[in-house]
Amino acid sequence: MDQTPLMKQYLQIKKNYPGSTLLFRVGDFYEMFYEDAVSASKILNIALTSRDKSKENGIPLCGIPYHALNSYLSKLIKAGHQVALCEQMEDPRFVKGIVKREVVRVISPGTLVESELLEGPGNNYFASISIHPKVSAFAYIDISTGDFSCATLDGDFAISDLCSELDSLVPRELLVPEGTFSDPRLKSIELNPKWKIHLLPRESFASDNNIFALQKHFRNSDFSRFQREDQKAALSAAGALFTYLMAMVKTPLSHVTELKWIRPEHYMVMDFSTHRSLELTQNSYNGKREHSLLSVLDKTETSMGGRKLRKWIYRPLIQPEEIVKREDAVEFFFTGFETSQRLRGNLKTIHDLERMISRISLNSCNGRDLIALKNSLAPLSSIPQHFKTPLPSLLETLLEKWDNLDDVFHWIDASIVEDPPLSIKDGALIKRGYSSELDDLKSLGFNLKSTLANLETEEREKTGIDSLKIRYNQVAGYYIEVSKGKTGRVPDHYQRKQTLTHAERYTIPKLLELESRITESEKRIKDLEGSLFEKIRALVSAESPRILAMADRIATLDILSTFAEVARDRGYVRPVISADNGLKILEGRHPVIENILPVGQFVPNDLILDAHTHMMIITGPNMAGKSTTMRQAALIVIMAQMGSFVPAKECTFGIVDKLFTRIGAADYLTQGQSTFMVEMMEAAHILNSATSRSLIILDEIGRGTSTFDGISIAWAIAEFILKHLGTRTLFATHYLELTGLSLAWESAKNFNIQVKEQNDEIIFLRKIAAGIADRSYGIQVARLAGIPGEVTQRAKEILKDLEDKTLSREAIPNRLRFANDRGTTVSEVAAFPSQEENRQREMIEILKKTDHFNMTPLEAINLIHRLKLMLDEKREGSS
Repeated sequence: MDQTPLMKQYLQIKKNYPGSTLLFRVGDFYEMFYEDAVSASKILNIALTSRDKSKENGIPLCGIPYHALNSYLSKLIKAGHQVALCEQMEDPRFVKGIVKREVVRVISPGTLVESELLEGPGNNYFASISIHPKVSAFAYIDISTGDFSCATLDGDFAISDLCSELDSLVPRELLVPEGTFSDPRLKSIELNPKWKIHLLPRESFASDNNIFALQKHFRNSDFSRFQREDQKAALSAAGALFTYLMAMVKTPLSHVTELKWIRPEHYMVMDFSTHRSLELTQNSYNGKREHSLLSVLDKTETSMGGRKLRKWIYRPLIQPEEIVKREDAVEFFFTGFETSQRLRGNLKTIHDLERMISRISLNSCNGRDLIALKNSLAPLSSIPQHFKTPLPSLLETLLEKWDNLDDVFHWIDASIVEDPPLSIKDGALIKRGYSSELDDLKSLGFNLKSTLANLETEEREKTGIDSLKIRYNQVAGYYIEVSKGKTGRVPDHYQRKQTLTHAERYTIPKLLELESRITESEKRIKDLEGSLFEKIRALVSAESPRILAMADRIATLDILSTFAEVARDRGYVRPVISADNGLKILEGRHPVIENILPVGQFVPNDLILDAHTHMMIITGPNMAGKSTTMRQAALIVIMAQMGSFVPAKECTFGIVDKLFTRIGAADYLTQGQSTFMVEMMEAAHILNSATSRSLIILDEIGRGTSTFDGISIAWAIAEFILKHLGTRTLFATHYLELTGLSLAWESAKNFNIQVKEQNDEIIFLRKIAAGIADRSYGIQVARLAGIPGEVTQRAKEILKDLEDKTLSREAIPNRLRFANDRGTTVSEVAAFPSQEENRQREMIEILKKTDHFNMTPLEAINLIHRLKLMLDEKREGSS
């Protein structure tokens, strides 16, 4: 089929972007063809037409207006499409033949920078991973803020830790070397629907090439110092990611000014299970941030502060001196109410500096972005004036490096009009007085418009047509319009241009000449404004490191003052760090649940772990508050090591290096893992990773299997922690047998959540006390949950039989008779086999499977010995 020059150009460009939907700029529209058009028309709910309707097999076509790009782009991105944006690189009015076109950017979920396309103020990460024999490496970047970091993880649980890191980052897209998912341990990454995976050839992660790419960008950085194998692995992941994004964005990422090396050993370690069960940034029932720790603490005034707070929640500190620096700053704001309020008043007026400078650096900005940046810089000079010495060391450091960015403010203030148009191509962007050349061109253009007005007056007088008007539109250009009733007066030298129902349109040589001069003048004005804007943009972009550094300082001030604000509002206290491994919380409260309940309704609790009590074994019925008590302890520790004040009357703690929780589990059926398997895997991770400085939260370990197995496993796990780890542990259980651990281990103490029983009903007191719960109250809890009375009454009868051990073939009590589905009474009930019966059956099975004709004498002796031991167990049980 013969192709037009336009379609040949389209096909040539499309060939280079086979996996993307190509938005091809044609005049005022972005057009899509072939399969792109068919697919996009359904997603965007727009008409699908044909490029050549006269032909039977015309090329499918759909299009969107260029000025409405973002609204349509958002729908394509949400539908999982990657979009290649192809622009006209020349003005069609001044080009003969085909206009030059190029893809200026490839847009995907992980490369968005437009505020209206990004999902909220949080980070929008694109990540990469690289698995090596000894380490797992990862890197991540948010090109909307310039945040770029990498790290390595080692040890037996490196891959598990990698999964936890990705869970906290929640990248939109993920680069992975081909063949990586042959490792079954990475199944959770491969199947996670939160991110889109791109498989790249392994050579894309070659460390030498990627280190060279990073060196080229970070000109003053010497990456040759990263010689260790783990460092090279991280740099290979970072370099592969950076190279990939450069090819997509097609613009130097000048706002990415630093590659941060994250050292996991500097932060408290928390795994995926801990993130999920403690609901740090999202709740467990709908995945939203409401009713999470983040929702309680995030009263930040800036977007930068909100993003940084999320990082602090996932990475509490473990260096006491750094925690104390934050606490001192929070106390400064806590006691200095007026200073705090004045600062927060200034912070409210500061827009998202990180995202603004990113758009400016990526040449995706307009005049309004520069004005928003200018307005955000205005309050910077007044902020240091709020602080009076002496200052805490952290605040002193922040203010010593304070940069008002006055020069950047004045560059924008002197050049850009206060209310610029949406598009930089619309003109009217640069202030009068900034460029004498531009001012001269605008004066000339104004004079030409005056000449045009004079020409209209002159033609009215010559023709005697008082309604004659000179008008303009984009299609016809300038023209003289005369109503139908007066066309008889039109002179012969008028050239008809267009006929309308009510009027005729004409032109004359003088108007054509004037139109040419006006068009040329407007082009020169727009070209010069565009050139001036680009110089201002480049000037501001070059200051990205300074602007981003200030954004980070502002974010830190925002969080510290927010911690003080929350502490005042919620009655939090400053925690105290101790040198030992103790944990003392007096009248502690759960920060989230307390925030949900009416004021004063949450019941506080004391919790003390010290040299005498390493493990608290907590019993009590469901819904009494065991999990809440343990979770609040974990959250208080996290808040304390973030530098925040905490919900308690008093809190003293030794630094926690690793925090583990084993609270509930969902079946990982897609990965072939049951609840119990997940529970055991998480328990294994804890036992192999915890240290004496860790904190372990265990809730109902062993409940996913039979009672005896569960008790045995739970007992053995608790005993292992007490014997080999000495780790601070909160252990909640319904297995009252586990309270016997306190008899063998002085460091294990029994506690229970108190309830009050009244008329076969229970009242939850929500208070923890020393001692053992007398029973589980399961039937009463079932009644509270709404189980029908017939069911709970029947459960009480069966419980009595089980407790009396009367459920047997020899003695079936009347209450165990039941009605079958035909309404007749069944008096013979299959009893549960007794322990003796089970042992007899096991001995019979052993004998049935024995091939006594082919046994050696030694094997026969061993068999007899085994059976005798089983008989001895029977005698002991019956004695």
